[in-house]
Amino acid sequence: MKNYVQLAQGENETESAFSWCINCAELLCKACDRSHRRNKYTNTHNLVDLSNPQPAEIKLHEADIQCTEHPDKNVEAYCRDHSEICCMTCAFLKHRNCKNVGSIQDAAQEMKKSKDVETFADSLNEFKNSLDTMLQYTTKNLQDFDKDIEEMKSDVETLFTKLSNHLSQLKAHIMSEISKIEKEVRPEIEDKHEEIKCKISTIENDLALFQTNMKYAPPAQFLQASKN
Repeated sequence: MKNYVQLAQGENETESAFSWCINCAELLCKACDRSHRRNKYTNTHNLVDLSNPQPAEIKLHEADIQCTEHPDKNVEAYCRDHSEICCMTCAFLKHRNCKNVGSIQDAAQEMKKSKDVETFADSLNEFKNSLDTMLQYTTKNLQDFDKDIEEMKSDVETLFTKLSNHLSQLKAHIMSEISKIEKEVRPEIEDKHEEIKCKISTIENDLALFQTNMKYAPPAQFLQASKN
């Protein structure tokens, strides 16, 4: 029982079983175990710690289970006709016409030796084995999934590194072409710019000379300059 693993239904989710209530015949999770011990209706129940149960703790005849019909009495009998445990009052009143009423201990021993119990245990083991196989499968799926995710992340990193290197090379090439165009075209534009400036300067000088002749030159000299 030390490695006994089962699932207990908690408040909102299925959790590992923490204890077993002999009186309620229910598995309890840790939170339900605490509630069971604090509740005034269940704080006297016999709870077995599943992490380290003692053999004596799980004997049915040691449990004080109250009768549902007579809460002040403990169950002592078992009616095989109705498959029902009951107190002696119920056995006398409710089951007096039943032919198969006996002690709980005898009924439990018979049931433990029955083929149905053995078959049920085998079925549970088969079901557990199936679940173990499914667990191995899902575990492998998770491992494969995590591996695929990491590979995809790595592929994306590699791709973007290559793209970044390619863009850097493309940028360097374009900048080189721009520099080449600048070196080839700028001198031509600068020469043209200087040529235009020279022509403007020449025109300004000619205009100043013309205006001076218009204002100060003698008629003969003005006419002579106009011919030039």
